[in-house]
Amino acid sequence: MKWMLLTILGRCGAWPDAGQTCSGYLVEHHGFRLLVGLGYATMPRLLERVTADQVDAVFISHEHPDHCADLNPLLRARAFRDDPPAPLPVYSLPGALDAILALDRPGMLTDAYVLHEFTAGSRFDIWPAVASTRWTALPAYDIRHESRKHFTCSPATRTATSPKSTSASTPGRCGWGTNACGGSRPDSTRIPSRRRATLARTI
Repeated sequence: MKWMLLTILGRCGAWPDAGQTCSGYLVEHHGFRLLVGLGYATMPRLLERVTADQVDAVFISHEHPDHCADLNPLLRARAFRDDPPAPLPVYSLPGALDAILALDRPGMLTDAYVLHEFTAGSRFDIWPAVASTRWTALPAYDIRHESRKHFTCSPATRTATSPKSTSASTPGRCGWGTNACGGSRPDSTRIPSRRRATLARTI
């Protein structure tokens, strides 16, 4: 059986509590690593699992910094290497990353990423699959990854997973409590073939 590995980097809304992080998910499948959200304090959690140059693409649902603030240090970590990796594909709605990308002087990080903007209802390739998007009430965009496995991430709703997945703890301000957004290491869940998992977060 083949697996899609989901690592929950954090789920706090608006700001990170002590020892916790804001929204971020790392999805690994067939050697491809996709980041879905990269909010406050998620970068250190990410680096516990992979190096900055091992990230293959980033999807940002909307412009709130609790979903995208740590894109800046990720791009810095890639751009300032002696041997920078290829530009990182970053997917986001138009204008959503203007503030984050303007934190450094003009042109400093330009070669570190390639920005792919989309609108509601867009379908596009990310990794060995197709992503489809839709408008939500937040306002933001859902992403649905479609391959032989399914992965849906929404910024606007509570978390639900298939009954057999390893994701049980009491929801608090940060959604899943310490198992998912606290502690010393990221929490990972393996999602097997032909099983659908829906992962969402509370703003």
